[in-house]
Amino acid sequence: MMWVEGDYMCFYDAAGRITGHFGIQRDVSDRVKALEELEQSRAELRALAARLQATREEERTRIAREIHDELGQALTALKLDVAWLESRQSRTDSGIFRLGDASLADRVDQTMQIVRRIASELRPSVLDQLGLEAAIESLVRETTQRTGIAVIFHADDFPRLPDEIASHAFRIIQEALTNVARHSQATRVDVSVRRVGGVIILGVEDNGVGFTPQSLSGLSSLGLVGIRERALACGGTLMIRGEPGRGTGIAVTIPVPKP
Repeated sequence: MMWVEGDYMCFYDAAGRITGHFGIQRDVSDRVKALEELEQSRAELRALAARLQATREEERTRIAREIHDELGQALTALKLDVAWLESRQSRTDSGIFRLGDASLADRVDQTMQIVRRIASELRPSVLDQLGLEAAIESLVRETTQRTGIAVIFHADDFPRLPDEIASHAFRIIQEALTNVARHSQATRVDVSVRRVGGVIILGVEDNGVGFTPQSLSGLSSLGLVGIRERALACGGTLMIRGEPGRGTGIAVTIPVPKP
């Protein structure tokens, strides 16, 4: 198939009738083909990105479960063994099971806490066990404790979502809060999840330094790129609002499948 574009000019007589025309036509088949190939490449890259995200989420889930189950059980057994040994040591050798100011049991406890934190960061077990709302509540508490930023969670008519969409929604809010902690200098963040008709709206708004259009390009905006790609993977959209000195807000709208 050949694609042609042209420019035309008509000539008129005194009565306004067309007496002739002049035109130039150009073969733009190569340009149209190049645009079609570009759109196809974009679609393939987005499909690849979605597949990579799904694969990474599956791998995170597998690793988190192995860390929690295998390593967690091994540490629990080690703690029981240390406790058994400590209960049988004599008063004269009471320092054998101490490392500095902490006992071996204390060190095992600290290691178990680290293992739980790493497993939770890979894939929060509460997301699979109790659902998205509980996972977001846990994320909000952890973010407040870790950063000192007051993170407030608002939920209205919280919907039940398929596992894949729930995972994307959780990662979107997690990435948005990470961006706030790294760049916003905010003291308060409002996280909201609400259902409006056939869509779910995820909102994260802060009272930080805001942004300029230039700050939305380059390596510093890769977090927003990830949020946008996750939204697109769910058939949704990302909207960003902000200006210097007046904070930043994002809203992700995702269609909710009918039950």
